[in-house]
Amino acid sequence: MAFDFDVIIVGSGFGATVLAVDQSNKNKTVFILERGLWWLTPELSAENPMPPYLKSHPTTQPIQYWPRPDHRRGLIDFLSVVKATGVLGDLQSFANGIGDFFSGRKRPQPLYRYHSFDDADVVTASGVGGGSLIYSNVTLAPFLDPNTNTFPVMDGWPSGAPLTPADYAAGLNWMTNTRNKPPLPPKEVVSKYPNALQTALTPSDPRLMGRARFLRDAATSPSLPANLQSEIVKPWGPLLLQINEADPTSPATNHNYCERQGRCFLGCLPGARHTLNKTLLKQLPLADQNRVFVRPLSDVDFVEPLQGGGYTVHYKGLDDDKDYHPTAKTVILAAGTLGSTEILLRSRDKNSGKLVLSDKLGTRFSTNGDFSGFITVDQDKLQYPIYATRGPINMSHVMFREGQILVNVEDAGIPPMFASLVQQVLKLTAQPAQPSAVLGLVSALWNDAQLPDYADPTAMQTESEMLMNVCWFNCMGTDDASGTFDLHHGRLRLRFNGKIADHPTFQKAESILKAMATAMNGRYQSFPLWEGLAPFVSRKLAVTHPLGGCPMGGSSTDGVVSTNGGVFNTSAGAQTVHSGLYVADGSTIPGPLAANPTLTIVSQALRVAAAIP
Repeated sequence: MAFDFDVIIVGSGFGATVLAVDQSNKNKTVFILERGLWWLTPELSAENPMPPYLKSHPTTQPIQYWPRPDHRRGLIDFLSVVKATGVLGDLQSFANGIGDFFSGRKRPQPLYRYHSFDDADVVTASGVGGGSLIYSNVTLAPFLDPNTNTFPVMDGWPSGAPLTPADYAAGLNWMTNTRNKPPLPPKEVVSKYPNALQTALTPSDPRLMGRARFLRDAATSPSLPANLQSEIVKPWGPLLLQINEADPTSPATNHNYCERQGRCFLGCLPGARHTLNKTLLKQLPLADQNRVFVRPLSDVDFVEPLQGGGYTVHYKGLDDDKDYHPTAKTVILAAGTLGSTEILLRSRDKNSGKLVLSDKLGTRFSTNGDFSGFITVDQDKLQYPIYATRGPINMSHVMFREGQILVNVEDAGIPPMFASLVQQVLKLTAQPAQPSAVLGLVSALWNDAQLPDYADPTAMQTESEMLMNVCWFNCMGTDDASGTFDLHHGRLRLRFNGKIADHPTFQKAESILKAMATAMNGRYQSFPLWEGLAPFVSRKLAVTHPLGGCPMGGSSTDGVVSTNGGVFNTSAGAQTVHSGLYVADGSTIPGPLAANPTLTIVSQALRVAAAIP
């Protein structure tokens, strides 16, 4: 039969973009389905113009602009583009409906999806470019054991699933040379100004950004317990970031470089980040509608196999509320860990035995050990300003290893628009947990919108000064990938085998942050969902790097997809796959990485690309 397209790709994040570029380069017609729309910063200029493709297709390629203000008003703008799920989502939809009725305007399309489950909340993106729109630009492989030349985090993975150093080298090459034209290698951004990188940065160098310097001093402090010092397997070092950095030796390249504004996942005003919407615009022949087409605002329901081969992808247009059913010989699910898992679960249930999948579907969900916490230093003990609001979201890291537990600690930025809220929350949660603290938080949020007390010097602080003595840390570690997804009353549900918060990796991460706080004469404060909002919410994880759900394995007995991303067809043999059906995103990663997963997803997607005929 004749198909509408050679390839349909669901999603537009890292896995999707790798496959879209690969398949387009092989002269295939590619149809990209994305639930969100295009996002641009409003600071368009000669250096950062409106892309011609978007300018010439205003109807079919809708655009929204990132939240702008760097103060409290920006927080309101931010919340307007967050879409919650579950009960929170129902309440939000009800409130939005009332607001839309009185305002006469529709709510904007969401950029952030907040999925609330019993033991963990998961944040994902919804826009052309997928997770790259809101990620922290980090290009990082897991810890490589120098004695075995393997990655310890992959020791428990099914046979054939672990990636190799060569896979990661290929991934880094794609990020540098294929993702961007001309090639743009990742940069190290840890100093206050670019030319500081022209000479070596010494320990506690004042040219370091405050957050990076604070992490470096904490990790090298003589006051850090000896056992933790001995567990450091990767000493402090800059992270490789997908960001343009000014090059003093080549003025011609000094366009749209990082200005340390601290807004990476809220819209980089200089346009210095290498987000995938730029890659799609530059690398694909989007102007040729007979070759590649991006369909924003498409909510995919399920995939249906066709007799004789090929598939129909059933989706609804969120802009016109119509149902569509395009066909293709090859379908690649790359809608993210939650998206691809949910689509496959629905596809299995709605096809009445026509699409037989592995029993492992929905298993091996990992939080990637995501954990965070704050260190606050009293002003009289502060040796230098930290300024949590300045610099890229993540700049540097340190890795610890105790037996099978790995913990990666990264300094983290707090956008200025959140400064006042974070300052208030830290003040409230510094008190013993009690119901009145939660009520106090609500009161503080209300008071925060009123005029300040001009007689109080702390009320006259800028957003940067509000968090000049605060350092926020993101940690990643090795959990047991025990989460399981299923559909409950049509909704995605996540459950764990036991209390996931009790896993030792989170206790280890917290002990590291507490020890660093003591070493730096500061005090540790947990993320509110972990302790600060007890008894209403306690020991709940906030996950930004979800993995698993469609884990790869050597056969259908231990995986949903093959090591090359092909979806197993269990009705035809343990190692047989459904021809033309693939998954290429974080859902295929069968365990934690204890590192930012972007480079791993790209490296695995390249294996998938190599396997497609």
